[in-house]
Amino acid sequence: MLRNVANLVPPSFPDYQYQATSAAIEFAVQLLNVKHIVILGYAHCGGIRNVLNGKCTSLSSGDFIGRWMSLLLPAGEAVTKNKLIIPLKRQTALERIFYSLFTAEFGNISMVKGTYRSRTFGNTRCLV
Repeated sequence: MLRNVANLVPPSFPDYQYQATSAAIEFAVQLLNVKHIVILGYAHCGGIRNVLNGKCTSLSSGDFIGRWMSLLLPAGEAVTKNKLIIPLKRQTALERIFYSLFTAEFGNISMVKGTYRSRTFGNTRCLV
Protein backbone atom coordinates (compact mmCIF):
# COMPACT_ATOMS: atom_id res chain seq x y z
CA MET A 1 0.00 0.00 0.00
CA LEU A 2 1.29 3.42 -0.95
CA ARG A 3 -0.17 6.45 0.79
CA ASN A 4 0.84 10.07 0.51
CA VAL A 5 -0.60 13.55 0.85
CA ALA A 6 -3.71 13.89 -1.36
CA ASN A 7 -3.02 10.46 -2.95
CA LEU A 8 -0.95 12.32 -5.52
CA VAL A 9 0.65 10.45 -8.41
CA PRO A 10 2.99 13.19 -9.65
CA PRO A 11 4.47 13.45 -13.13
CA SER A 12 7.53 11.25 -13.58
CA PHE A 13 10.35 13.71 -14.12
CA PRO A 14 13.61 12.57 -15.74
CA ASP A 15 15.61 14.52 -13.13
CA TYR A 16 14.11 12.28 -10.41
CA GLN A 17 12.03 14.87 -8.59
CA TYR A 18 9.14 13.37 -6.64
CA GLN A 19 10.67 9.91 -7.02
CA ALA A 20 9.13 8.09 -4.03
CA THR A 21 5.75 7.46 -5.66
CA SER A 22 7.26 6.44 -8.99
CA ALA A 23 9.77 4.17 -7.23
CA ALA A 24 7.02 2.40 -5.28
CA ILE A 25 4.96 1.85 -8.43
CA GLU A 26 7.98 0.65 -10.41
CA PHE A 27 8.91 -1.79 -7.64
CA ALA A 28 5.39 -3.18 -7.42
CA VAL A 29 4.92 -3.63 -11.16
CA GLN A 30 8.37 -4.71 -12.30
CA LEU A 31 9.80 -6.61 -9.33
CA LEU A 32 6.79 -7.87 -7.41
CA ASN A 33 4.77 -8.53 -10.59
CA VAL A 34 1.68 -6.97 -9.07
CA LYS A 35 -1.32 -7.94 -11.17
CA HIS A 36 -3.85 -5.42 -9.91
CA ILE A 37 -3.44 -1.82 -8.86
CA VAL A 38 -6.35 -0.03 -7.27
CA ILE A 39 -6.20 3.73 -6.95
CA LEU A 40 -8.45 4.85 -4.13
CA GLY A 41 -9.84 8.26 -3.54
CA TYR A 42 -11.88 9.23 -0.56
CA ALA A 43 -14.30 11.94 0.46
CA HIS A 44 -13.20 14.97 2.47
CA CYS A 45 -9.48 14.64 1.67
CA GLY A 46 -7.53 17.12 3.79
CA GLY A 47 -4.93 17.74 1.09
CA ILE A 48 -7.58 18.60 -1.48
CA ARG A 49 -9.44 20.75 1.05
CA ASN A 50 -6.24 22.75 1.57
CA VAL A 51 -5.89 23.26 -2.18
CA LEU A 52 -9.40 24.75 -2.26
CA ASN A 53 -8.68 26.92 0.78
CA GLY A 54 -5.41 28.22 -0.67
CA LYS A 55 -3.32 26.65 2.10
CA CYS A 56 -0.72 25.00 -0.10
CA THR A 57 2.17 27.19 0.87
CA SER A 58 5.43 26.03 2.37
CA LEU A 59 5.32 24.82 5.95
CA SER A 60 9.07 24.80 6.58
CA SER A 61 12.41 25.80 5.12
CA GLY A 62 12.53 22.45 3.29
CA ASP A 63 9.21 23.26 1.58
CA PHE A 64 8.47 19.65 0.74
CA ILE A 65 4.71 20.05 1.13
CA GLY A 66 4.60 23.37 -0.75
CA ARG A 67 6.29 21.89 -3.82
CA TRP A 68 4.22 18.71 -3.59
CA MET A 69 0.89 20.51 -3.35
CA SER A 70 1.83 23.07 -6.03
CA LEU A 71 1.22 20.31 -8.57
CA LEU A 72 -2.47 20.45 -7.64
CA LEU A 73 -2.95 24.23 -7.76
CA PRO A 74 -3.93 24.70 -11.44
CA ALA A 75 -6.88 22.29 -11.15
CA GLY A 76 -7.84 23.74 -7.77
CA GLU A 77 -7.91 27.27 -9.16
CA ALA A 78 -10.02 26.16 -12.13
CA VAL A 79 -12.62 24.52 -9.87
CA THR A 80 -12.71 27.52 -7.54
CA LYS A 81 -13.30 29.92 -10.44
CA ASN A 82 -15.97 27.76 -12.09
CA LYS A 83 -19.31 29.43 -11.35
CA LEU A 84 -21.23 26.29 -12.37
CA ILE A 85 -19.89 24.35 -9.39
CA ILE A 86 -21.56 25.44 -6.17
CA PRO A 87 -19.16 25.88 -3.23
CA LEU A 88 -20.53 22.86 -1.35
CA LYS A 89 -19.72 20.58 -4.31
CA ARG A 90 -16.23 21.91 -5.11
CA GLN A 91 -14.39 19.47 -2.88
CA THR A 92 -16.12 16.46 -4.44
CA ALA A 93 -15.56 17.84 -7.94
CA LEU A 94 -11.86 18.39 -7.27
CA GLU A 95 -11.45 14.94 -5.71
CA ARG A 96 -12.89 13.37 -8.85
CA ILE A 97 -10.78 15.52 -11.17
CA PHE A 98 -7.63 14.60 -9.26
CA TYR A 99 -8.53 10.92 -9.35
CA SER A 100 -8.79 11.11 -13.16
CA LEU A 101 -5.50 13.00 -13.42
CA PHE A 102 -3.66 10.58 -11.14
CA THR A 103 -4.98 7.54 -12.98
CA ALA A 104 -3.80 9.02 -16.28
CA GLU A 105 -0.43 9.96 -14.79
CA PHE A 106 0.08 6.43 -13.51
CA GLY A 107 -0.09 5.19 -17.11
CA ASN A 108 2.52 7.78 -18.14
CA ILE A 109 5.25 6.71 -15.73
CA SER A 110 8.02 5.86 -18.19
CA MET A 111 9.52 2.92 -16.30
CA VAL A 112 6.08 1.28 -15.96
CA LYS A 113 4.57 2.24 -19.31
CA GLY A 114 5.54 -0.92 -21.22
CA THR A 115 4.48 -3.22 -18.42
CA TYR A 116 1.30 -1.28 -17.71
CA ARG A 117 0.15 -1.45 -21.32
CA SER A 118 1.08 -5.08 -21.88
CA ARG A 119 -0.58 -6.45 -18.73
CA THR A 120 -4.18 -6.60 -17.73
CA PHE A 121 -4.65 -4.93 -14.36
CA GLY A 122 -8.40 -5.28 -14.29
CA ASN A 123 -10.60 -2.31 -13.56
CA THR A 124 -9.13 0.60 -11.68
CA ARG A 125 -11.83 2.09 -9.49
CA CYS A 126 -12.24 5.21 -7.46
CA LEU A 127 -14.13 4.76 -4.22
CA VAL A 128 -15.34 8.22 -3.26
